[in-house]
Amino acid sequence: MNDLGQAYFYLKDYQKCANMYKILEDLGVQNEGTLYYMALSYRELKDYDKAAIYAQKTIDEAISDHTTVYYAALAGIYEDKNQYHEALNAYKRGLTFGESNIIYYRLGLLYDLNLKQPKNAVTYYQLYLRNKPDQAKEKQQIDYAKGRISALAGTK
Repeated sequence: MNDLGQAYFYLKDYQKCANMYKILEDLGVQNEGTLYYMALSYRELKDYDKAAIYAQKTIDEAISDHTTVYYAALAGIYEDKNQYHEALNAYKRGLTFGESNIIYYRLGLLYDLNLKQPKNAVTYYQLYLRNKPDQAKEKQQIDYAKGRISALAGTK
């Protein structure tokens, strides 16, 4: 069915392509590729609302729920190599895929300890705390973030 859908697309029979892939979607066996061809087909059919919906579904299907964690790991590697600006970029890129307590906390530490930017450190420590970290599992990090906010803000 996937190959048939692509064939319809390349034959410029966009409605049949969309119909074929809609069947796959209804069966729950869609993937990034099928959703992409649906988006393109709807665009060609000038059904821009559906095209936008399927373009977003394509993006959602393509991005792992763990992408933020992968970027945090990459940033940690950069930190280990003392490549702090690369680490900063990797952490921030990770946040484009969703909120992450670990990234907020690590950004606070990076700005605080390595980049010596206390205002930014406080911002990320606060974001970490606002994101409701697990009180039991992250007690040390929570206490540390609170302490650093007080120290950096001069209200010790």
